[in-house]
Amino acid sequence: MELFGAKLQYEAGMKYYKGSGQGYTKNRSKAFRLFKEAAEAGLDEAMLQLSKMYALGEGCAKDHKESLKWLERAANNKGNIEAQYILGMHYINARESILGCEWLEKAAKLGHVQAMLDLGECYLNSLSYYDKAIYWLSQPVLSNHPTALYWLAEAYKRKEINEIKMFDDEFYDRLDDEYILDFDACQKKYENKVKDYQPSPKINKIYKKALQLFEEKVSFGDWKSVLTVAYMYLHGQGTEINYTKAFNYLYSLANQPKSDYKSKNNEHYRERALIELAKMYELGLGCEQNIDKCNEIINELSIDKEWFSSMKL
Repeated sequence: MELFGAKLQYEAGMKYYKGSGQGYTKNRSKAFRLFKEAAEAGLDEAMLQLSKMYALGEGCAKDHKESLKWLERAANNKGNIEAQYILGMHYINARESILGCEWLEKAAKLGHVQAMLDLGECYLNSLSYYDKAIYWLSQPVLSNHPTALYWLAEAYKRKEINEIKMFDDEFYDRLDDEYILDFDACQKKYENKVKDYQPSPKINKIYKKALQLFEEKVSFGDWKSVLTVAYMYLHGQGTEINYTKAFNYLYSLANQPKSDYKSKNNEHYRERALIELAKMYELGLGCEQNIDKCNEIINELSIDKEWFSSMKL
């Protein structure tokens, strides 16, 4: 089958997949067969759709091995950007960060914006490649993306902290022509330097812009943004530390009605807000100290008390 014919097969498959009318009632099994024929003929869009159907078990039995096989073929076939991005995230989620970043970078170089953001975040949080994280998070297309700006500020900050000199010559003692290192003294000095560290004005400026953009999203009911804004007030990122504001944001998120849970992510954000609230009640930050309220949240979420006692805000 030529690619032109494969394209027609794919388009017919999409009509059966969606049930677009005009004789095309929703039929996932028929859509699957059409996609497979088009994929076997070399059409990368069909390969990607076939991969998704195998992953979800739509019109076929679930088969993750087949799903990955067709996803890899799509990603390698003339550089399908979306397939490259999905394959990259597959490996990231499978904790194969280096391989995942390789595929995300291919998509990012072809202009995939979300790949740029996820690539920067992965380089920062999974691999600690600060310069690479900074490169991708500072792409012009991300200049007004609050999450990208937040992670960009974090990347600059972690790079500065990493450059704090941990071992100084004064901790070396010459003994029998060998240098013996006082690790405890080195570690203590390093910890003190990190404790005294203050982000540069450049970093604070990036945080400030990120905070402004996140607060705009808060007004639209974006739960992730509410949680992020609370954290930024809690830790003084782009603003002065303000425990009262942090508490109020966390409280508003924690008390959203269950009818507003539109996804597992929203429930996750609410639970994270509750955990932070419990610690603030315990310490009396932004509110009156209330150990009973703290314990009530701990019991509601079945939080391990030993872990909670060691938790830091």
